[in-house]
Amino acid sequence: MIDKGAEAIIKNTILCDRELLEKKRLEKTYREKILDQKLRKERTRTEARILHKVKSTGVLCPVVYLVDNYSIYISKFDGKTLNKLKIKGKEIEDMGKILAKLHSLDIIHSDYTTANIMRTTKGTAVIDFGLSFVSTRTEDKANDIVTLMQDLGVDSKEIKKVIESYIENNGKKEIVERAYDVLKRGRYQKN
Repeated sequence: MIDKGAEAIIKNTILCDRELLEKKRLEKTYREKILDQKLRKERTRTEARILHKVKSTGVLCPVVYLVDNYSIYISKFDGKTLNKLKIKGKEIEDMGKILAKLHSLDIIHSDYTTANIMRTTKGTAVIDFGLSFVSTRTEDKANDIVTLMQDLGVDSKEIKKVIESYIENNGKKEIVERAYDVLKRGRYQKN
């Protein structure tokens, strides 16, 4: 096993002589069994569809090779997530550019942090679309920016450059403005 999260485990596997990752959604015993099975199947298929849509835009993300009831088999990247590295200027720009492309497709990542953005031998990649969904709502898109702001620091020079890149790459200013409005709400305020 490579990694275990709240929703899934990720492990190395081989499929048709190709080294891949298997991301298997875990059973939640606190849920009624039939509901649990339905949710895991839907979320697995949704993630696969979103990855396919993202890949079609040229954004570097895992390639889906196979989907079964609760697992998705995806390509591996040679690289490290940005939360484990000193982030370079191009990667900061790429974060804004990638997010603008996702939002142009109405894809909400829902966990857009440096733990899900990788420096790879092929360039900057985005991973882990397990919580992703499709939405046209400004608020949902703003929440992706808020998540990254909280990760990088709301007033950091990095987030300012990410936002510049986001807007330069056709990200909407109203989404950025909404992100700042969301931050002003009670649960995001520091005590």
